[in-house]
Amino acid sequence: MIRRVPAPPTPEVPALTMGRVVAESLADFTVYLSLIAAAAVLALLLATTGTYAVISHIAASGTREFAIRVALGADRARVVGWSFNRAPGWRRSG
Repeated sequence: MIRRVPAPPTPEVPALTMGRVVAESLADFTVYLSLIAAAAVLALLLATTGTYAVISHIAASGTREFAIRVALGADRARVVGWSFNRAPGWRRSG
């Protein structure tokens, strides 16, 4: 019995591999996932920058008070302890 040899693919009917079929079916999902990942990275960057800015502002506003306490004779342990005692307030406000 002789079987027919299939004809090679013609330009009108391109041959698709399974990988290409899967890639085309997941294209929209990949785009959406990329957009969500970019938004998440941006949100994380903004949150980190905002947190740094708030802590920097609070520390800068306390610099004068640190200097006054040291000038009045407070030792280093008391000044550090005072700054750590203020830290829970920073965490509550954040």
